[in-house]
Amino acid sequence: MRILQLFLNFIIIYHLINTQMILKNWIFYIINLTLLLSGCAYLSYSTYPEPPTYHHSKDLKTVTFNLPYNNQLSGERIDSILTTLPGRLFYTNYFEEISDDSLRAELSRIMKQELTGQQINIYTLAKVSSTKTSTILTFSEDSLTLKKIADELMFLYGDPARESLTSLSPNGANITIEELKNLNLLLPCAGVTLPKRANLLPNAPRPYRSGIHRGIDFPASYGSEVRSVLDGIVIQATHGYREISPELRESFLIKARKIGRTPHDVYNHITLGRSITIDHGMYLIPGKRIISVYSHLSQIDDHIQAGTAVVQGEIIGLSGNSGTRDGSIGSLNNAHLHFELIIQDKRGESYLGQGLEYEELYNLLTGIFHN
Repeated sequence: MRILQLFLNFIIIYHLINTQMILKNWIFYIINLTLLLSGCAYLSYSTYPEPPTYHHSKDLKTVTFNLPYNNQLSGERIDSILTTLPGRLFYTNYFEEISDDSLRAELSRIMKQELTGQQINIYTLAKVSSTKTSTILTFSEDSLTLKKIADELMFLYGDPARESLTSLSPNGANITIEELKNLNLLLPCAGVTLPKRANLLPNAPRPYRSGIHRGIDFPASYGSEVRSVLDGIVIQATHGYREISPELRESFLIKARKIGRTPHDVYNHITLGRSITIDHGMYLIPGKRIISVYSHLSQIDDHIQAGTAVVQGEIIGLSGNSGTRDGSIGSLNNAHLHFELIIQDKRGESYLGQGLEYEELYNLLTGIFHN
């Protein structure tokens, strides 16, 4: 009997060598053989199939399944796993055409919400390989599907003509297109032209804060010189602006979404960042006061203080991304100049281009700005 046990153990070791089993099995049988040769009872051993496993990359862009030949997963089970993965935290890379980082972050949030709620499988099979014991399936993020979803969201939210608009004030300033056409504004950043995309212009919806974009986002790179568009007197220059944490910033935006509008304090003190406001008097349009606002600045010139007189073209600061999510995390990405022109009279106030359709708005802006 002992000779038979010895022979069987040699056969097992030979099998392990030829199938390259894992080290723990080698140790088990060597110990078993040693015990047998020494006259001790040998250890019992039973083989169980290895379970299928999967893991994903840290950024969740790839998912890899290890499927042992004797313990496979069905296609339905694999699909179920892929559709229930949490997905990436942010899909902002699919909205790089949008310079407004807050809108980009909000569209990313909506996209993630749709993917999770509808359990859409965002992975496609990228590679199949095998070992002596398993099949390896590697799935990668389906960029074509995600790009299609992103494009649909940009189509919906990137053009104000496709969304109902809410005026800044129900009693806005009484202003006509003809009066606005008489303005002669210097472009606020030399060499930076007026953007054409609707979501960078006035009236574009801003769902991340339940508001409307009331200015123009000039795509100026970080640190570009910003100049006054007209002669005027500085009303405010927030030299002491300090970024708040991204978590605190988001908490205020959540409150704005819950009440269905952007409160003035959130708009002025959270989203605009470091900014300058200039009063241009009432001589440009009789009976109307005009002010300009320059936001997301990285720096304000030291001489720019409340009460300082400035002339058209005078350098007042540098462009940046303060007040944006990128600014709150210390990144220099997605810098731009957010510029507003506000018209006021006894009836109320309106922003430049308020309520105009895209074509009429763009024609107006191209006619009043010059380099």
